[in-house]
Amino acid sequence: FKIERAFFVKGNKGSTRGDHAHYKCCQFLICLNGIIEVYCDNGNTEKKYILNNFNKGLLIPPLVWAKQYYQSENSLLAVICDMKYKESDYINNYDIFKEKVYDDENFN
Repeated sequence: FKIERAFFVKGNKGSTRGDHAHYKCCQFLICLNGIIEVYCDNGNTEKKYILNNFNKGLLIPPLVWAKQYYQSENSLLAVICDMKYKESDYINNYDIFKEKVYDDENFN
């Protein structure tokens, strides 16, 4: 995809980040240092991924709830996005996320 924004997130063991979904933004996550567990939820299925190698990444499409758990000190996550930052693209409430996923499934 076309890269519109990139940023880095540093975390220590026990910290969490994410805990949201996006309406339209697609993100590619790469762990540059440490170990990061990423939980993804598409409204029907939850899956856990382990990021611990900068040679592999995880593509998170829109309407997937994601949360990152940092498993080691000085973990560093690179996040590459196909959209510039737009506050209105974030879904920060899980109940609203579930309603949106349900509405989209029934619309198609």
